[in-house]
Amino acid sequence: MGERIDIEQGTDEWLLARQQGIGASDVAALFEASPYKTERDLFFEKAGFGDAMDESKGWIFSKGHAVEKEIRKIYLEKLGVEMTPAFYKHEEIFLASLDGINDSEGILEAKYTGKENIKKAKLGELPVHHMLQMQQQFFVTGADKGHYVATNDGVNYISVIVRPNPKTIEQIRVKGLKFWERVLSNNPPELTAKDTMFITDADSRLKFRRLKELKLKKDDLDLEYKNLEREVKDMARHPKTSCAGVRITKYEAKGAIQYKNIPELKGADLEAYRAKSSMRTKITFGGE
Repeated sequence: MGERIDIEQGTDEWLLARQQGIGASDVAALFEASPYKTERDLFFEKAGFGDAMDESKGWIFSKGHAVEKEIRKIYLEKLGVEMTPAFYKHEEIFLASLDGINDSEGILEAKYTGKENIKKAKLGELPVHHMLQMQQQFFVTGADKGHYVATNDGVNYISVIVRPNPKTIEQIRVKGLKFWERVLSNNPPELTAKDTMFITDADSRLKFRRLKELKLKKDDLDLEYKNLEREVKDMARHPKTSCAGVRITKYEAKGAIQYKNIPELKGADLEAYRAKSSMRTKITFGGE
């Protein structure tokens, strides 16, 4: 059985502790079953180069935290069972940040998840990444029972009793130890098509940081430009206006043809008329 660590979830201390081991929500990446990250992504996250939280997923995680609180409240008020959030560590590198745990009822895993996952849960079938998460929680805590409680709307809940699977737990242990050895020896997994390639050398990082700085400045300038452009256009009350070397011309532009509204084209396969595809490069900014 693992050791319970006195850390409040969501704090900087908690984030640092999660960085120093393999959390239950990380495990699916080791089995190529995570919808959020690959094993290589996880490697760079633990090595300090990846994003611990993708900002684009912030909404679903915030909903999840709200659901956790509501479910703990339901267990206490309707069942008289106090499920207490807790953080556990086992064999130094295996971690579990629990939504709740109770001496007699075991662990609680609360999920705000998709409709398809809810349908499967009603049949007693958990999404693979959720199942692996709970198996690590069993491994780390030594609990022999778990409650998987999920919702898609924050009103209706489905509850499933889950038990430890010794075979899966052993696989988690073996894969986890092998992965952490990679982290300690700075030996990342091979790059695959699903992976993000992290560039980590100092010179490149300076260039990327500078690009981000310039993008932020550009955004500020673009906003200022758009606001001023709107004011100037409002001042131009004639089809042709000129001031300080700026010319404004007003003209009527034909609207685009709405092909979907052409009766003769309804149901027609237009793919044969599509232009050849081309590779494009998109840059987004976030994280450090």
